[in-house]
Amino acid sequence: MGAAIELVEIGEVASFEYLEKRLAILDRLDAMIARLYKKLAYVRAIKSMAPAALPAPSRPLLEKAA
Repeated sequence: MGAAIELVEIGEVASFEYLEKRLAILDRLDAMIARLYKKLAYVRAIKSMAPAALPAPSRPLLEKAA
């Protein structure tokens, strides 16, 4: 009866409802992590397409006469 006694001692954790809730939470966490990985990949892709450095600003074409 060793395994059965362990389940009885665990109590609420071994119930079907608890396990269903835990599985739902884990599924939501997995979905959140997947969305964040997609966002990270998107940001990295955008950053890799951006120019490395912007050119230095040039002098204005029309200077005010003093």
